[in-house]
Amino acid sequence: MLWAPLLWAQNASTPNTQSYEFKIGEKLNIVSDKALRKTKDNFCEAIGNVIITHKANSIYGEKASVDLTSGDSTVVGNVRYVSPEMTLVGTKLEYNFISKILSVENARISTGNNFVINGKKISRISNNQIVAIDSEYSTCRDCPESWSFFGKYIHLTLGEYVRITHAFLKVNGVVVMYFPYMVLPVKNGRETGLLFPHFGYASDDGSTYKQPWFWAIGAQNDLTLTPSFLSRRGMGNEFQFRQVFGEKKWFEINSLQTWDKIYTPNKPTFDESGTINFRHFSDFEEHYHIGHDFSHHLYYSHMSDLDIIRDYTNFPPSNVLSSEAGGGGYFDFRKSLFNISLAADFNRNQIFHNAKGFDHNYVQILPEVNLDIVPVNLLQTDWPIFSRFSFDTHVDYTIFKQNHYHEALFIRNASRLNATPSITVNVAQFGPIDATSSIKFDQQYYHFSNEEDKSFAKTGMLYENQLSFGLEKRWGISYQKEITKLEAQDAGILPPDLDQGDVDQKSLLIANIPKVDRAFDDEKIQVEKNSYRHYQYFKLKHYYLDDQSTRGNNRFLNQIKDGKGQFDPIDALRAKENQSDTVAARRTLPLNNTLEFIINNSLIKKTPKKFDPLVGGQTIWDNFGYSRIAYFDISQGWDLQIDSKDPTDHLTRLMLTTGLGLGSFGLSANEYYYYRTKSHDTTLSFSFALPYIKVNTQFRYDSFSTPSNRFISPSVVLIPSDIWQISSGMVFDVDKRQAQSSSHKITYSPKNNCWKFEVGRRQDPNEIRYGFNFMINFNENVFVPLFTY
Repeated sequence: MLWAPLLWAQNASTPNTQSYEFKIGEKLNIVSDKALRKTKDNFCEAIGNVIITHKANSIYGEKASVDLTSGDSTVVGNVRYVSPEMTLVGTKLEYNFISKILSVENARISTGNNFVINGKKISRISNNQIVAIDSEYSTCRDCPESWSFFGKYIHLTLGEYVRITHAFLKVNGVVVMYFPYMVLPVKNGRETGLLFPHFGYASDDGSTYKQPWFWAIGAQNDLTLTPSFLSRRGMGNEFQFRQVFGEKKWFEINSLQTWDKIYTPNKPTFDESGTINFRHFSDFEEHYHIGHDFSHHLYYSHMSDLDIIRDYTNFPPSNVLSSEAGGGGYFDFRKSLFNISLAADFNRNQIFHNAKGFDHNYVQILPEVNLDIVPVNLLQTDWPIFSRFSFDTHVDYTIFKQNHYHEALFIRNASRLNATPSITVNVAQFGPIDATSSIKFDQQYYHFSNEEDKSFAKTGMLYENQLSFGLEKRWGISYQKEITKLEAQDAGILPPDLDQGDVDQKSLLIANIPKVDRAFDDEKIQVEKNSYRHYQYFKLKHYYLDDQSTRGNNRFLNQIKDGKGQFDPIDALRAKENQSDTVAARRTLPLNNTLEFIINNSLIKKTPKKFDPLVGGQTIWDNFGYSRIAYFDISQGWDLQIDSKDPTDHLTRLMLTTGLGLGSFGLSANEYYYYRTKSHDTTLSFSFALPYIKVNTQFRYDSFSTPSNRFISPSVVLIPSDIWQISSGMVFDVDKRQAQSSSHKITYSPKNNCWKFEVGRRQDPNEIRYGFNFMINFNENVFVPLFTY
């Protein structure tokens, strides 16, 4: 039985204080400064510092009245109820020890789920059911007035949901929005239900309202439906399905469907077209990984028209990363000595005149097979010369094919076998001097099924020899250590304390300060030391390309000579590879017969990290961080094949790269200069961060294009206070003297870290967007935006 005979005990904790304790069996215990008991009515009253414990629950207050027959109790004065599930504080508490029904006036409830409810009256009607009258719900535990939902009636199911009737969204006490009924999750797990709606506005499209609905189908899959109202374009919907099979094994489907009242193909204006066009974009992505050896990835995307990505920027398709959209994937198998993979793509060219059409002339890769063999030591000795011979190779077979055969100027359908085996020899090593040599056999074979001359081949040998001289110097040892303050003072890390004997005794108001032996000072401090490494290498390289022979189809030879008819850079004639229009190709050196002189300088800082024994899988590299403080690299080529007495005619491209990083300050510069054309390819970057401002600026100059491209991309973030942030950035065309794109934003972030408010303007070549956003930190420092723009 719950109500056992009542025991009375008096405990004297000090000569001047007394506490009284009631014990009703082993389940109820009452402790207070004073106590009264009516034996006839089976009633007791406790006064002063009352503590009532009942099973795992505790009640605190200034005065308590308990009816031991009915189990009813009333506690007043700074009331606090603590249970494993929640904590309730208020001015008056009524609790029944039998039914466990609880009510608190002027109450505040908080749980371990990072939310709080303040209300006129909060009652627990069952073990996990809480109701509140005229109350406010917020995830800001320390500042509920920052933002909250006020409701006439709130029904809370612990560990599940809070349901609010007649909900008002309040920001700093001001009502900004009304919801007739709202349901919010108060659990960390995934749960079926409505997610927070999204609002947006664009000058061309008008306002947008989206209401996501989430379905937690199972532990490893879920579905989200998002009906949308697009004021000018019409109705829409978004669909997402996710499935997880295990670690690194998953697939995902995303889809957008709209019934567009504005769009018709080739229509440049944003007025209503008078018809409704169904438009959609869908993508599928799947990944599967087995152990460390096998993996594959598949994706597919489909769109009703090529303009949908431009019109619906708030639905970003993750697989559309370039001017292509379509399907493809790869299968990869690897072992310690080799790696073999199969890849294929079937894409839709987005740069096509017909938005509803398909570019059948676009060249597809169907498929590509790759084989890589890691360097294998054929011979390894301890000799100072010819100490190692190694072999490695790369082989790939690719089929290039148009969806519909149509070849005009260039051959667009072919299969190619590319093989580049190589042998590397460590010729000699004497201290800081090292000499290596390598030979690469470069071979490509082509087959054209639609040509009379069905084959083409180009073969050659590339010799590369290198002589290097390197110097290194290291300073210090990188470590973390905890030492006493006394040890730090003795080591000179901290200044010594003021000796008490040197204090002017006359300045003391009460008495002399006793001198304390420093040997008893065991205060600990953390000492961190960094180490530095500076290395400098001088390298001299020689490239020699044996005459690359070609045979076979002359039409294909002519189309790859100038680079315009190549499938990819592998098709280039090696002697003219650096003359291609691509940035990567022109930054290389001619390989016919060229010397390259290289100087590398770098200063590296090694910083210790705190070791965490609870994190597994760490190596010694995980205990340190590395950062490059400064670097300066030079590369200059000298073409030996040119027959000229003018030294400048032999100079190929000059490469200069340098940078400096000191804490929040960063500076870098890259320059590629071409003597023959007097052209520049320059990038300058500068950044710094101070407590109230962050600046990042980049300058890009490319004189190869006609007209030349000169762009400045400045961005500034101003932080005038802890709660305000102003950011601005743009890409400015120096020659046209106008901004290509820009973004400006003002963000208000209260110190409570509960919500943020943002207004901004974005401009790109297609449109200008104005918008605002209100973001709420519902849990775990994740801000959920209510609006999009």
